[in-house]
Amino acid sequence: MCASRDSNPHHSTHMSALLSEWNSALMFVPKGHVWIQGDNLYVSRDSRHFGPLPYGLIEGKVFMRVSTANSIAFGFVHKNELKYICWN
Repeated sequence: MCASRDSNPHHSTHMSALLSEWNSALMFVPKGHVWIQGDNLYVSRDSRHFGPLPYGLIEGKVFMRVSTANSIAFGFVHKNELKYICWN
């Protein structure tokens, strides 16, 4: 997801609701939109600030894997491609 008011393409969020679902705050998510929430409740800028976002703005899936303190891998799946940035 790349569209946010600060236009930082490195921000990522968790998708919390899909088509026509209600979230815990009783906000209706319209068809064709998603509700996203960051993993840091107190500082994340997400759907709690922007509201439901159009599904078409999602560009891929971001993930992180931590094996040990010295081995962290970040990845981004975009258009059936997988790209890794790894620190060992």
